Amino acid sequence: FQKLIYGNNFIRVVNYHCTKKEFINNFEAHVKFYNKHFICVDEKMLYSFLYKKEWPHNKPGIVICFDDGLNCAVNNSIDILNKYNLIGWFMIPIGFLIENAENQNEFRIINEIDCYCDHKQTISPQAIPLNILKKLADEGHVIGSHTVNHKRMSNNLNHDLIKYELINSKKIIEESININIQSFCWVGGEKENFNSNAIKIINESSYNFAFGSDAGFIQKNTNPKAIGRINIETSYSIKLCQFYLSSIVDIYYFLRRRRVQKKIKNLI
Repeated sequence: FQKLIYGNNFIRVVNYHCTKKEFINNFEAHVKFYNKHFICVDEKMLYSFLYKKEWPHNKPGIVICFDDGLNCAVNNSIDILNKYNLIGWFMIPIGFLIENAENQNEFRIINEIDCYCDHKQTISPQAIPLNILKKLADEGHVIGSHTVNHKRMSNNLNHDLIKYELINSKKIIEESININIQSFCWVGGEKENFNSNAIKIINESSYNFAFGSDAGFIQKNTNPKAIGRINIETSYSIKLCQFYLSSIVDIYYFLRRRRVQKKIKNLI
């Protein structure tokens, strides 16, 4: 049905969070499905699609994101991604990664980073070590900013704090692992967390892409600073994963997606 309407000229973006070891079989089923029906997209391909309107592929695209900088996302997914030659996009709240390992559990709880792994049975740190983050980038995986401290951009934040979370996060990651950061991911999908001040800062920033939530098809005319994503977790069965990639979920988020996209467009 989707291909009848859009052909192959669309991209889907999915995002994961905690990646528990007990669900890796589910995740591999998801990855097999993506590998069969989509072309895995990196930043260069996404840039060509949205800025140059180019898509010379015989399948639609898929972007596979992992939010929150959790070490379990690497430990329990990267071998599967590499097995199928797929690219992961790791959206990093860099404050979590540079926190001392013994303080990361407290940081995670205070800053509402959810992880359901049994940390009594796992090895610290809970966040991705910087040397591993650098290795991911060197292997072709994508690193993006997810603020400094996993901060929602609510209306009660002052301008300096917003700018620190949105812009300094990019700077700190770049200085920490010596790469160029092109992508930003908003924390939380609640409409009140897309305040006007934060939107202006992102629109005027050097980020090429900004990701939110609210599902939706990514087409050539999609605003690169208003890319919708579909939240899927490794606990989901393959049937539930397929359901979330269906148009039913897009319809559910339609009105909220339009409100957020209109707000972002009006503040350019």
